[in-house]
Amino acid sequence: MSESDIVRSILKYLKTVPGCFCWKEHGGMYGTAGIPDIIACIGGRFYGFEVKTDKGSPTRSQEAVIGKIRKADGTAAVVRSYGEVEDILKNSIPGFAVCENCGKPFIRNGSRQKYCDSPECRNARNRKKAKAYYQRKKSR
Repeated sequence: MSESDIVRSILKYLKTVPGCFCWKEHGGMYGTAGIPDIIACIGGRFYGFEVKTDKGSPTRSQEAVIGKIRKADGTAAVVRSYGEVEDILKNSIPGFAVCENCGKPFIRNGSRQKYCDSPECRNARNRKKAKAYYQRKKSR
């Protein structure tokens, strides 16, 4: 998988995250060296994701910029897949979760919420609860 494919999959994923504003930073001779490939603001927090393939490694200027972002209380990381981005968000955004039914990210309203608020997922949750209720009732 090429770096551009990974960037595309990460941007596609980030566009499903509620409250996320993100873009691909295009480098060039007029840009600042070392800026991460993907910049995102989620819930008022700054994120910078430097995308690399399995064999790639960040340059010195990229490592320096990642260090500056972290020093300024932002989140920056070298990532190799959208799964790594998902893990970073799960660990840094309070209440961030992925719906068990549809797989879309959402912000939890309560600590035990496992499904997003879409009608389809609410119906799936209700079916699961009803099935568990009847199983408990049957076993008595």
